[in-house]
Amino acid sequence: MTEFIDYVWKNLDPAEEEGFRIASDASLEKIYQRGFIDARRFSVAQWKNACHKFAKVKGQYRFRREDLDSLKGFFFAALPKRPFDPKRLKDGVRPLEWTNELYQKVLRFESDLTLDAWKKIVHSHVLPKCKKGDTLLYNEYLRQLLDALLEKHASPLRRLELWYHCQREAEAAAPAETKGEAPAAPQKIASSVPIRDAFVAKPDETLKRTAIDKLYFHHGEAPNKDGDRESLDFLDELANLADPEEDGN
Repeated sequence: MTEFIDYVWKNLDPAEEEGFRIASDASLEKIYQRGFIDARRFSVAQWKNACHKFAKVKGQYRFRREDLDSLKGFFFAALPKRPFDPKRLKDGVRPLEWTNELYQKVLRFESDLTLDAWKKIVHSHVLPKCKKGDTLLYNEYLRQLLDALLEKHASPLRRLELWYHCQREAEAAAPAETKGEAPAAPQKIASSVPIRDAFVAKPDETLKRTAIDKLYFHHGEAPNKDGDRESLDFLDELANLADPEEDGN
């Protein structure tokens, strides 16, 4: 989005020469970790390498605005979705395989946790506290655990989502300060759709998976790796299931 390039440009330090701005390797790293660069497609090394063609003086890269615009393909181009909030999931029973679904649909995008790291957390922290027979109980403990993990292991994408929607909410809540006019009522932002988690619905709907509907492949983008194909098909299948309220359940 041009908005992200504008923001980065405005926040780069001005160079001595008019029309130029400067960035260090640390600055480039920060831009990447803030999520402005599409981490789904590019590594931090690829992003930094793309900047090497610009003049480096005393350890600082020098950019003109058109230089930064030429890197547009590296920037996150879609509208950031709302960050996943564990507090929006209701308490209730889930099947044990729900932990894998949670990783495939949320954690692998919103955290830097690998699947192996998440499995270790499940076995050492989740199952001992939340396993009830052959089911899993989503409760306050698990909610707080997920919240802490997302804060500690936030991915660049999650950081971008948090920043973007925080900005939008602040803009919507700011009153008008036009002299001689009464302050306008704060513009409301449409609340995000509640997460429909059929695992906490009626017992006969336990296996109907409409939980955590959050897809990250925007605008029909295909995954870059063959290994993601099965997971993407799984997400598409979940997204296409009928809403319980719409199908009369």
